[in-house]
Amino acid sequence: MGERAPEKVSGFMGIVKYLFKLLTNFLIASKISIDEVISIVRPVVYVWSIIQYGRKSYRPLKISFAFDLVQIIMGLMRLVRSKEYENK
Repeated sequence: MGERAPEKVSGFMGIVKYLFKLLTNFLIASKISIDEVISIVRPVVYVWSIIQYGRKSYRPLKISFAFDLVQIIMGLMRLVRSKEYENK
């Protein structure tokens, strides 16, 4: 009882969703924050997008900028939560 059957993974997006689910479960159970993971993953994604879209495309810069924005927002949210925790 209480055990679920393993989810079936089909296709590339299925694998990505499964890996994202594993990553979020890992991050919830650990001391690592999402903004730290993004700072590690961003250069890899940037190089991949340059290979995928070419050096003359603006997409790699847009993708990198989006990662930076998410990283800043997550860092600010963590800072606000720590300030609220200190005030209690």
